[in-house]
Amino acid sequence: MRAQEFIKEEKLGVIDKRIGRTSDRPARGHATESRYKFKSADLDETQLDERGKAPVKLCRSSKPDSALSASDLSSCKAQGERAHKTQKTQLIGKKRVKLDGKKLKSVKYGGPLKDYS
Repeated sequence: MRAQEFIKEEKLGVIDKRIGRTSDRPARGHATESRYKFKSADLDETQLDERGKAPVKLCRSSKPDSALSASDLSSCKAQGERAHKTQKTQLIGKKRVKLDGKKLKSVKYGGPLKDYS
């Protein structure tokens, strides 16, 4: 016996394909314009994405790591102003060094830590 003998196609039927949207609203919430609202015409998106390094005053402040933004915290660690909190090790020269609790600069700021981002 074959499966066609058990299932009658005329009983199941087939649903027609759904018609697309005709309104001005973008489909499923995907906006075509930028998410950022600009106040002036001379500001572009590259300035929003690349903030630069965090100020040294902020890095040396007594604020806990949880009070800083992720971008500022990673910038402070790369500058060697805040200690790393990780169980990772990295090869520096010919020795493998634990990074936990150490203030090491990245290559960008003249230190031995490589940038893997």
